Amino acid sequence: MCDPDCFDTLSDSLFADGAAESIKYGIISDESLFEIFESGDVKGNIESIVRRCVEIKSDIVSRDEFDTGERQKLNLGHTLGHAQFAPASRRKSSACAKIIYRSA
Repeated sequence: MCDPDCFDTLSDSLFADGAAESIKYGIISDESLFEIFESGDVKGNIESIVRRCVEIKSDIVSRDEFDTGERQKLNLGHTLGHAQFAPASRRKSSACAKIIYRSA
């Protein structure tokens, strides 16, 4: 269960971190999801974005329960982000990924 109204309580920075995570699902699995972000109407589509991200993650995890193949796609941006930024700071995982996505 997800209450989309909770997104209204987030700072812009935290919302952007979550949006970066959602963009990842568009990159790895669903071009139409990625296109929602390109349109700029993220908050207007938040329910469909969350629904689709949960579906994608669930599908990937169910096919690769032990993280030995396809599931590693879910690490997109995180590994490089932590390698590049974690030594200098204690950034959250999603913040590191967001920075990597911007630079790609």
